Amino acid sequence: MAIGKPEPIRSLTTIRGYLACWVLLYHLSKELFLLLPATTFFAPVVHAGHFAVPGFFVLSGYVLWINYESWFKEIQFTKACRFLLLRFARLYPVHLVTLLATFVMVVGGALVGVQFPNNRYSPTDFLRNLLLIHTWVPRFHFNWNYPSWSISSEWFAYLCFPAICLLLHRIKSSGAKIAAMWARALFMVLFAWYGEGLQFREMLGILPLFTAGCCLGLLVGQCAAPASKSYLPECILLSIFCMPFVLEANALQAAEYLLLAGLVGSLGWLKTQASDFWSNTVGNWVGEISYSLYMCHFLVIKVANQIVPIQTLSNASFVVRCLTFALYLAAIFGLSWVTYLAVERPCQRYFKSKRKEIIADNRSQIQPSGAA
Repeated sequence: MAIGKPEPIRSLTTIRGYLACWVLLYHLSKELFLLLPATTFFAPVVHAGHFAVPGFFVLSGYVLWINYESWFKEIQFTKACRFLLLRFARLYPVHLVTLLATFVMVVGGALVGVQFPNNRYSPTDFLRNLLLIHTWVPRFHFNWNYPSWSISSEWFAYLCFPAICLLLHRIKSSGAKIAAMWARALFMVLFAWYGEGLQFREMLGILPLFTAGCCLGLLVGQCAAPASKSYLPECILLSIFCMPFVLEANALQAAEYLLLAGLVGSLGWLKTQASDFWSNTVGNWVGEISYSLYMCHFLVIKVANQIVPIQTLSNASFVVRCLTFALYLAAIFGLSWVTYLAVERPCQRYFKSKRKEIIADNRSQIQPSGAA
């Protein structure tokens, strides 16, 4: 059987962009509510923006499953090494650039008298960041480029992916596949309720979500796409944004986990039958730069707050406050776009070319004896 790559699902790129924007608003909440107080009505939704990160984990599991599950139907150490090398090449360049930029910010700040907390920018944590293992500690605390914690955890999930594939490929009956999906859902709920305070939480907590994405890929792969457009993803998205107004704490976390998994699964099932909301040009562009956006935005916020403390603008005119927030967004998206063009896209092209070479090599390895 030839190992090919399925057609890309545009909506899965767009949802990455929407999730990245939700994280961005979460980290910009102080600036947003101080500069534009009328927006505080949406505070519950904005403050729930950290739930977008679990959505990334589910989405990652789903996308990797539909692209790579055929590589791991049996144990092959060489293929596992190739897969990990490709994924490392996809993650690490932007991570390294933003880590070094954070280092320059800290050192440059020290030279001009701006001090950053030592417990957030220690040499030990820098080394762990450099090795992409900074969440692999019992009691993790945010350090250096804060959003990169999820990249460290994602790398751990990549290491587990071949084993996850081997296990899921052992499930043959449809009933067992559905049972596996329900088990993943239950595990996500239990983790939401009882996972707080666990050691290695940031490293291990990704696995229920990532594996749920893989299970969704396994189930959705058995289902034909509908013949007409559906607005199911919009209904789920509306529910995601309504939950923070009615639920709190663990109940909210469990609900958001399940709804985000449902959103990813519904978009994967619909494929091209999702509405135009999931295939518009702007949403797709933000999705394309979403990784750079996710990794760059917090750095811009920190530097901007050091240059112009946001509290000094609380009594400025409405126009000045609107322009200030617009400048925040322009700087964040501008830097993200430059990082995408200069770092991420060239690495993507290299990644895609190497992937094609590996697929061709995999095909040649499984040709019948004597084949041309």
